[in-house]
Formats: sequence, C-alpha cells, structure tokens
Amino acid sequence: MCYALYLWFVTQGYLICSLGKSQSIKQLAKKNTIPLLNTSNINHPQFSQSLQHINADAMLCVHFNQRVHPRIYDLFDGQAYNLHPSLLPELKGVDPAFYALLENYKDSGITLHHLAEHFDQGETISQTTYSIKPQDSVFSLNRQLFTLGAKVFKDYIRFGHKHVCSKDSLHEARYDSWPTPKDVSQLRKKKRSLIRLNEIYSLLWH
Repeated sequence: MCYALYLWFVTQGYLICSLGKSQSIKQLAKKNTIPLLNTSNINHPQFSQSLQHINADAMLCVHFNQRVHPRIYDLFDGQAYNLHPSLLPELKGVDPAFYALLENYKDSGITLHHLAEHFDQGETISQTTYSIKPQDSVFSLNRQLFTLGAKVFKDYIRFGHKHVCSKDSLHEARYDSWPTPKDVSQLRKKKRSLIRLNEIYSLLWH
C-alpha cells in the first residue's frame, strides 16, 4: 500500500503540486509550436500513423512503463532512445533506484541506450555515475538520476558526446519487478525512505 501511494504521488500528485509553479508540457509544446500527442497505448496503429504524420526526428523514453514495439521505434531510423536510472546492465527493471537503496549500493547512475525489443537491453550509448548520499530517498535518487539523464541526452544530441563507465560490475545482472511490501519494510529497516516529508513539503510550498 505504501509503495502504491508513493507511485501515485510521483505520477499524479507531483504534477498536481507543480500546477502554477512551472509551465506544463502542453504549455511548452504550444509555446514552441511542437505537436503534442496523447495516448494510453504507444503501440496502437493509429498512434503509429500520427507519429509518421508529424515526422519527428528522435524518440526518448523516460521512466516509461510500456514495451515499445519495433514498428514504432523503427520509425526513427536508429534515433530512438531510453534513459534508465542505473548503470546497465546492473539493476534492470521498473524501479532501479529502489533496489539500489535496498541493496546498499554506494553509487548508481544513468544510462542512455538505444531502444530494443526487450526492456533495458538496447546498445548503451552513454553513462554517468552518481554517488548515493546518506539522505537520498527513492524519490530524490530518481530525481537526481533523471536530472543527470537530461544533461547526458542533451550533450549527446547536440555534440555527440559518449561516455560509458568502465568499472567492473560487482552485482549480478537481473531484471527486478515491482517492490513487494516485504521489500518496502526492509528499506525502512535500512533507514531509507520512499520519499521524505521535507521533499513533499518542498513540492507543496516552493
């Protein structure tokens, strides 16, 4: 239940808290004359037709929960990417930041890679390491990693900058599903949080 509430907050409540504080995606798209498409199923044939109509240059997935079919990402001729909040191949799965804290990782990072038919398996383009702080929650760690990811993607698109970490992996590569109540309980025992009260307060009042 705790994790479900956390997911609601980061996907819906966070957006509600942000209203009036920054421009929405819809506002930014309108301001910059960028077509905005909404869909609950990225693989729907009608959405594929819409993508072809706007003739977009690239595709970037961020914290995306659907497997993208090859007929969709092939429309971008090798320019379809994903930002994954771990140093792949470590911590494949739906919430790498959670498992990094649960398993006492000293550092994590962000990986920019090409989309592939299976989750988190496309060719790696660039990675940046982040040292996990004692005060990091799952929320703050995700926020830090995707902030890094925005810079990584921008540098790659603008300048072609590539960097892949060369450190040896100390952890077995696997695919993690959603955390269980037992996992959340273990996280608390390690004095880690899904999200801290001061982070919620900051989103509500700043």
